[in-house]
Amino acid sequence: MKKERQDVGASGTARDVKIQSLLVKNNEALQAYFHYSSLEARDKLVRNYLTVAFQKESQEAEENSDHEQGNISSQLEDSETYVNQRGNAFKTYNNTLVKVTSQGEEQELHVAVTFTWKNESGNWFISNAHFQTVEE
Repeated sequence: MKKERQDVGASGTARDVKIQSLLVKNNEALQAYFHYSSLEARDKLVRNYLTVAFQKESQEAEENSDHEQGNISSQLEDSETYVNQRGNAFKTYNNTLVKVTSQGEEQELHVAVTFTWKNESGNWFISNAHFQTVEE
């Protein structure tokens, strides 16, 4: 179940249309990040949502970490999204519930996700992302 806390007017203003297109892209990006059967499959999907600069930054970060390629999968169970706009800068704040299975063990995680979005030629791309596990 996905909830979006954004009052988008029925008037269909240019801003409303822009926010709606951002929310669609945000949902797709959340699915790419959190609904996968392997980390390799996830990484291929996620690249489609990142700016070129952020793709390079993310790839370098992955190369410098122990990227567990074992038997791991994830499923996005629920999310709630808030949008913030300051000038031409857009951020989405996502409160997510994710079910992760690693080496046969299942775990439910509450993850706060912030995406900073950039609109390039009418297409939305993530220029920065922050993930924080929330302790219940």
